Amino acid sequence: MSKSLPSRTENYSEWYNELVKRADLAENSAVRGCMVIKPYGYSIWEKMQRALDEYIIEGIKTTIPFHQKLMKDEKFRSGDFTTKFLEDWTM
Repeated sequence: MSKSLPSRTENYSEWYNELVKRADLAENSAVRGCMVIKPYGYSIWEKMQRALDEYIIEGIKTTIPFHQKLMKDEKFRSGDFTTKFLEDWTM
C-alpha cells in the first residue's frame, strides 16, 4: 500500500511535486531543486497549452487568457509555489 499524498490545502507545492513524481511525469535531476520533465509529461503540458490556444469563444469573456498566462509563468511551471500564489501573482 502506498503512502497517501500530502494535503493539497496545507502544502500545495509539496502535493503537486509528489503527484508529478507518482504519475511518473518527471524526476529529480542531479541539480538540486530541479526536475527533468519526461517526454510524455512534456507532451501532456504541450497538449494543454495547445488546447487553450485553439479554443475560440466569441461574445462572452472567459478565463482562457488567465489560464494561458498562468501556464507560461515560470514559477507556476516549476511547481515552486504555495496556495497564496494567486494572491501575489499579477496578470
